[in-house]
Amino acid sequence: MSDTIKSPNDARVANSPVRHAPRVLSEAGKRRMSTIKDLGEAFLSGIAPDQGREFIRARTRGEEAIMCAVKGRTR
Repeated sequence: MSDTIKSPNDARVANSPVRHAPRVLSEAGKRRMSTIKDLGEAFLSGIAPDQGREFIRARTRGEEAIMCAVKGRTR
């Protein structure tokens, strides 16, 4: 897919192969999701893969935590 749709944009659910009844977030929900992603991005930016195995594992778990937090927010 060459087109990128920002996650707070309601168009993100237009071609969803998984969600049959997509949930459109409220403005407050969109702001909260964006805040979670911004905090996650700030955390992940401080973890470089060249810092060692523990940092790679921390980065992977950080990505999982962000994904779960966003999923919980968009349910």
